[in-house]
Amino acid sequence: MEINLLLNDHWVKNKIKMEIKKFFELNDNNDTTYQNLWDTAKAVLRKKLMTLNAYIKKSERAQTDNLRSYLKELDKQE
Repeated sequence: MEINLLLNDHWVKNKIKMEIKKFFELNDNNDTTYQNLWDTAKAVLRKKLMTLNAYIKKSERAQTDNLRSYLKELDKQE
């Protein structure tokens, strides 16, 4: 799934917002430079987006497999 499509998903947006909030709460100190904070935030968000994308793809595959099984079962009944 492309990133733009992923970010259009309300559930994904909420997960990312929570992740950003959690990240800044954990890293709320004056010893970190803005550049280090930004670079770390990008890495954390990239990993989160990849994880969510993998989860969504796995869920979609499971739904597709369930529908195929259901269609095969209907064909057998006919």
